[in-house]
Amino acid sequence: MSNDDRARPVSRGEQPSALATVTPAGAGERDQRPPLEGSSGPAEASTKLARRSLLLPAVLFILILSLFPLLFSLALSFGQWALGDPDGAFTWRGLTNYQTLFADGRYHTALGNTLLYVIVGVSVQFGLGMGLAWLLYHRPPGHRFFQVTFLLPMMLAPVAVGYMWRLMFQERIGVANALLDAVGIGGIPWLSRTSTAMATVIVAETWQWTPFVFLFLYAALLNVPTDPIEAARVDGAGAWQIFRHIVFPMIRPMVFAVLILRGVESMKIMDTVYVMTRGGPGNSTESLTLYAYRIAMRFFETGYASAVAFTLLILVIAVVVPVVIFLKSDVETTAS
Repeated sequence: MSNDDRARPVSRGEQPSALATVTPAGAGERDQRPPLEGSSGPAEASTKLARRSLLLPAVLFILILSLFPLLFSLALSFGQWALGDPDGAFTWRGLTNYQTLFADGRYHTALGNTLLYVIVGVSVQFGLGMGLAWLLYHRPPGHRFFQVTFLLPMMLAPVAVGYMWRLMFQERIGVANALLDAVGIGGIPWLSRTSTAMATVIVAETWQWTPFVFLFLYAALLNVPTDPIEAARVDGAGAWQIFRHIVFPMIRPMVFAVLILRGVESMKIMDTVYVMTRGGPGNSTESLTLYAYRIAMRFFETGYASAVAFTLLILVIAVVVPVVIFLKSDVETTAS
């Protein structure tokens, strides 16, 4: 075939030659390629099934360790299972355990103590953590040293922290009373007086968990863009105006996240209270978790203890869900 024949176009009435209709090499192989990922077909369905089956052991493990105990405790809260009974018989009580809560004065005291730990403790922790984060955000001398030092209390076990503060507030040999004696003030029975025992526990919790708040808020401050801050300074805005109108709205999602995390953890407080005051004097510092533990392990009332624990779960859900809904709407409003 000459170059002229290859270059000559086919007229409207002319049939193309046999050479012109030859399929290019490899065209058939291209048509027989396997479907791309994401296309529908049996192969894709089997691939997705195989991928999901790989997650099945992890899902079962999580369900066994979390969901099953939760459902078992929920069922147990409607009855009684005596731990010391050799037969291990389960007795159905219905709503008796929950009805008993309304007439239990010790439960009401523990609930009030728990709310006090959350409201006062988390508020103080947030205020100190926010102040420390804002201070180090301006990079004072030695800020790298303090970044590490502020995190040390968070690394300690709560039991160790409780014993340490218990010794510091000890009436005879404690550091707190030694300092008061040095300035001419008599010693105070910190741990054996109702009016001060709660404060000592809150101080210990604040010392340990303020670094947690500081860590999250400091990381949020480091991600705040500097251009709006510099523009506000040029316009003559002060430090408080910059923080209130520029910085805080940008870190508000992190603030809510920190408050939720610390609030939930404070509702579960037990180890620090048990080590420092044993819930005393009387039951003036007893938390809900410590009360539930004593009911189950000392009096073997596992059903009533489960009911107490589930009221705490309801309280957590009642606090967290509205905050999460508000945070989500706030983020969507800011994004729009």
